[in-house]
Amino acid sequence: MKIEDYQQEIKELKRANRIIQKQLQRSELDRIKLEDINQKKECLLRTVIEELKEYQNNLEERSQELEMMLLNLQIMQNKMSSLGSLVADVAHEINNPVSFIAGNLAPAQEYIENLLHLIKLYQQTFVINYGLPQNLCMKNSKLWP
Repeated sequence: MKIEDYQQEIKELKRANRIIQKQLQRSELDRIKLEDINQKKECLLRTVIEELKEYQNNLEERSQELEMMLLNLQIMQNKMSSLGSLVADVAHEINNPVSFIAGNLAPAQEYIENLLHLIKLYQQTFVINYGLPQNLCMKNSKLWP
């Protein structure tokens, strides 16, 4: 090989070296950009993870609150059910004597009227047969004629 051939080859190698150097510089810039983008993405990802953990904690707290509310509602439901039964029992116990009295008012009134009629007859018979003055026999009574 001749010196010119070597010089030509050196020029080509230098040109190839410059091209490779430029590609290397571009690659280095691209790498730096990718690292920067990755750092931003990692930071965003950490932020999202923190927010999700916070939401998860909030949901767990809310879930516990709702469970407590449900338990309280079940307790109140049992209390209301017991109270309802108690009120029904009391109403039944009140209704029994009231119904008894209401059901027996008419017969009692009839018995009282019959009894008063008998007392009146007895008074009339007693006064007539024994001659007692009428003012001694229940003079303040409305039954006396």
